[in-house]
Amino acid sequence: MLARTSPILLAIATALLTALISITSLAANTIGTIEVSGNQRIEASTIIAYLSLNKGDTYTEDKANESLKSLYATELFSDISISYKKPSLIVKVTENPLINKIIFEGNKRINDDTLASEIFLKPRSVYTKSKLQNDVKRLQSVYQKSGRFSASIVPKVITLDQSRINVVFEIEEGNKATIQSIRFIGNEFFTTKALREVINTSESRWYNFFSSNDTYDPDRVEFDKELLRKFYLSSGFAEFSVISAIAEITSDKRNFILTFTLNEGIRYNFGEIDINNQLPNLGLDELLGTESIETITGELFNAQYINNTVDNITNHLNERGYAFVEVRPQYKYLRDEKKINIAYRIQEGPKVYIDRINISGNVRTLDKVIRREFRINEGDPFNASKIKRSRERIQNLNFFDKVTIQNVPGIDNDRSTLNVEVEERSTGELNFGAGFSTTDGALGNVSIRERNLLGRAQDLRLSFQQSSRGSQISSGFTEPYFLGKDLSAGIDVFTVENDFSDESSFDSSTQGFTLRLGYSLTEFLRHSVRYSLQTVDITDIEADASLFIRKQEGDNSTSLVGHTLLYDRRDNKFDPTEGYYLQFNQDVAGLGGNSKYIKHEVKTGHYFPVYKRDVILSFRTKAGSIFGYGGKKVRINERYYIGGSTIRGFENAGIGPRDIATNDALGGKNYYFGSSEVSFPLGLPEELGFKGALFVDAADLFDTDDASSATIKDESSIRASVGAGVSWTSPLGPIRLDIAHPFAKEEYDRTRTIQFNFGTRF
Repeated sequence: MLARTSPILLAIATALLTALISITSLAANTIGTIEVSGNQRIEASTIIAYLSLNKGDTYTEDKANESLKSLYATELFSDISISYKKPSLIVKVTENPLINKIIFEGNKRINDDTLASEIFLKPRSVYTKSKLQNDVKRLQSVYQKSGRFSASIVPKVITLDQSRINVVFEIEEGNKATIQSIRFIGNEFFTTKALREVINTSESRWYNFFSSNDTYDPDRVEFDKELLRKFYLSSGFAEFSVISAIAEITSDKRNFILTFTLNEGIRYNFGEIDINNQLPNLGLDELLGTESIETITGELFNAQYINNTVDNITNHLNERGYAFVEVRPQYKYLRDEKKINIAYRIQEGPKVYIDRINISGNVRTLDKVIRREFRINEGDPFNASKIKRSRERIQNLNFFDKVTIQNVPGIDNDRSTLNVEVEERSTGELNFGAGFSTTDGALGNVSIRERNLLGRAQDLRLSFQQSSRGSQISSGFTEPYFLGKDLSAGIDVFTVENDFSDESSFDSSTQGFTLRLGYSLTEFLRHSVRYSLQTVDITDIEADASLFIRKQEGDNSTSLVGHTLLYDRRDNKFDPTEGYYLQFNQDVAGLGGNSKYIKHEVKTGHYFPVYKRDVILSFRTKAGSIFGYGGKKVRINERYYIGGSTIRGFENAGIGPRDIATNDALGGKNYYFGSSEVSFPLGLPEELGFKGALFVDAADLFDTDDASSATIKDESSIRASVGAGVSWTSPLGPIRLDIAHPFAKEEYDRTRTIQFNFGTRF
């Protein structure tokens, strides 16, 4: 019996012994203490908090590796070791040093501030090798974008005491790599000289110092290809194509040779022009009598004339009630005769009336808010232009991310249904904002706003903004359809504190309110009137301020009535791609209060899609004039100030009348401003929200009531700047960077090369 049970007892004993050994082993690897060494700035408790091992835990290699990864991820340490020596977990670290200074050496063409804004490493931040390597690449990119492809950047780290370092970027800028030569291959009809005048890129010449078009830019080359295509297609070459556009850098990396390879093809004239009309009850003579046909037999082929003719015929037929019309040009190439016959085929379609307008997707917004924006009603004849305008008006409400209007057949052949689908965006906002701009400095704001209150399109807002240049508290309410009519009514209440010490050595405090009323005169012409009552107190005038500013210390009240006429033909008032607007403002102060002045202002803007709707050319102008009456002068806070974001390349209030003895801006009573800009995508995915821009700004500000002194400079002369900018609609808010070079200025003007604006909401 004993012999038979011995194996069983032996197995039990073995299992117990194994468990005992395992328990003993685990107990032997228990962490009793955690010892941290090598840390100088960072507390031991902070390091322990990143560990996956704690006091009382069992030490394992896997947990130790997790702890290493966690500590390295902080980027606070350059070296870390973790070991276990019963009963202690030993953590040894070598901290990454703190950056004391960042120094740029050898840079002459690009200043320190510009370079510093491009890198991630900053003084008092933690240094890492990966950040340094990335910053070298970014600086190299900055120089390449400025045309200096031979620039060399060598980083050096200088060790200081107390775990601090200086980072030095030794820069050899090299020469600017410009376009040495532009060549064309395959051009037989047009000379190279003629084609060079078509494209935007230019060869480097000594007199091109105001232009950046002689530097290599891949985006500009793509734009040039489109310019060449449009030029040839408008000059008779219907089969033209750009085979390639190659930029080769010379061996010394100082110049580029740009070569366009072209296929001109045959130059054609328009041959026979025909209309294949299948629409009932429409005579061909009537259609041709509309002057819709821009293509004429015997004239030089021009693709734009064909596109214009298709649009003209389509719009003409839509206005006559014909829906589902498709006008398709058909080409017949007669290469031997060098002619192209064009036949406009018009597909048959019935005369259609709007049966129903169905709206979907508006969970919050009331149907009537959308319907009242329609320029066409149920029962009206189909009209494509009115439907397009209706969509623009709905989109301009800014309540929807997406608005689509689909035309589908109705229950009868002469009936059509419009299906309107909207995708609502959030209109209620509780915003905490932060940002920075070169004009206002650091800024923050808190605001609560509902732009579509109760789904009725009412706008209610309350906001507080604080910046290094002042603060503002404001509230407002707008009813867009007052008394059920196309009549907007609103009120604004505000208190504003402004710090003008940098520009004019004084501060101002403003409190007041404004009543507003607006209505439509025509579809595109709107008129609004307003009444405003406010008090302004000029305070904290510096002891060395201009005498003309010190005289205006104290408070002043203004009671004014004003009106605005706005004619707006933009396709989108928030982000226009085509169209124009004209605006006239007029204010008269003196119905009570101390101020007596009349103020006029005119603003215009024109927008043209140069290429599809990606490249937009815009022209903006404005001008203003203010003058006192009844023996009253125009006070300093009522005058115009130009600079900053108004004319890039100059500081805020950087141009215009100035007391050169104190360098105080005095403002002017008359100004004019003009700007031309082309905005374009940067070749990145559209959803990233990056755009580039090239611009020229010009302005003048003149005439002050204080011009009697010899220290006052008040000269009427054009100031102008040229530059480039990048904008980014980032997830954190809009960011805009402009670099401008003032090439026309007065010696007493205050300039600024870089304009940077950043704002965020969270």
